[in-house]
Amino acid sequence: MADNVRKHIQRAVEILGSQKKLADAAGMTPASISIALKTGRVGPQLAMSIDVATNGAVSRSSLRPDMWPAGSP
Repeated sequence: MADNVRKHIQRAVEILGSQKKLADAAGMTPASISIALKTGRVGPQLAMSIDVATNGAVSRSSLRPDMWPAGSP
């Protein structure tokens, strides 16, 4: 599962253009994005922030399916 999460975070980075831009858009630090990429783990707040920052292209359910099953609002 961690590899899948890393893939989704990397997609969010590509959408926004850089880790720093994703961090800025998500209201997080660049370090939090870097750690998430390395560990493949994302907290609920970061998952929600990435969802918003990417306009749903990288959904919170793809980052935290344990909290938001696929298809949940």
